[in-house]
This record gives sequence, structure tokens and C-alpha cells, in this order.
Amino acid sequence: MQAVTGIIKELEHYETKSAIFADGFQSAIDRWSAADKAGQRAVPGYFRLPGAPHPPSAAWNAIVSSGIVRMVDPQLRIDLGYFYNEFVGIHENYDRYNQFTEREILPRILQGPDAFYGADGKLLPMFRVHMDLESEFAADLRRLGKASHDLRVRLEALSATK
Repeated sequence: MQAVTGIIKELEHYETKSAIFADGFQSAIDRWSAADKAGQRAVPGYFRLPGAPHPPSAAWNAIVSSGIVRMVDPQLRIDLGYFYNEFVGIHENYDRYNQFTEREILPRILQGPDAFYGADGKLLPMFRVHMDLESEFAADLRRLGKASHDLRVRLEALSATK
């Protein structure tokens, strides 16, 4: 039950933080979009996760490596495994997004908003794609935040019966 409690705590963390971080990404995009609609050149929207680029998964890793996971209902075990695999996967995508931010966006900020636009006055395609990927990551965070809620509720019901 202590292992399940650890997973519940991780899922609570994902549930809460995913919504906050998704809002941060979306807010950055919205600020750029508002400036763009007003005819202003602006730094493309970007947001960086505070702290580590990957979420903690020690509780999940511990029950898998210890074999305790075999004691969990098979369907719940599959659902948890899928969730953790997805969560780690989207954060690998975030890592690539963050590397681009550090390599292409942050240095150009010092040059001003014009550094992000071509001679035609349009945002350079690589920055448009970057914001599209950012929006996709925010949507993934929201989707997995909801999944973490559902899994947490299932685990809490399981622990209540023990």
C-alpha cells in the first residue's frame, strides 16, 4: 500500500502541475497572437518548465523494478504503464523544444523582435512551427493531466478497499 500511496502522490503532482504548465504555454502563445493581430512584431511565445525537464517518476520506477507492480490489477497496471510511457515521451519532446528555445529564441531576444521575422515581415516558419509544437505539448499536458486524475481516483478506490 505504501507503493500505491507513492504512485498516488506522483499522479497528484502530474494532475496539478500539468494544468499549470499547459496554461503557461498557452498564455505565451496567446500573448504573441494578440501582438500579431495588432500588427506588432513580437518575440514568439515560449514557456520553459521550472526545474527539471522531466517529471519525477521514482514511485512508478520503484514498483516496476521491485516487482510490486505484479500485485496491481492487470488492466490498471497496463493503464499505468501506458500513462507513464506517454508522460515520459511527451517530456522527451519538451526537451527538444527546450533545446530549440535555448539555441534559437533566447539568443535572438537580445536582438529584438525583428530577429524573428523575415524580409517579408512575416514570422520565420521555424518559429511558427515552434509555437505549434508548444501548443501540441500543452494539449498533451492537459490530456495526461486528466488521465492522471482518472488513474489516481482508481488507485485511491483500490487503497480504500485494503
